[in-house]
Amino acid sequence: MSKPQSYIATQDALDAFVTLATQAPWLSIDTEFERIKTFYPKLCLIQIGTPDAAVCLDPLADLNLEPLCQVLS
Repeated sequence: MSKPQSYIATQDALDAFVTLATQAPWLSIDTEFERIKTFYPKLCLIQIGTPDAAVCLDPLADLNLEPLCQVLS
């Protein structure tokens, strides 16, 4: 069974996902970093799965990630 998938690049979409994620019994997380063109790893993609959805989050978009950090902690 496939899950609904979405790309998150706006604060409204992130806030809506965070609301759903706080109700999930578990989260799966994968991150991607760019290390080739920088002197330090630069976070460029966050993938998060719940039992009901999968999202790709663009951390390079102008987003406040604090709500997501609250869920992860």
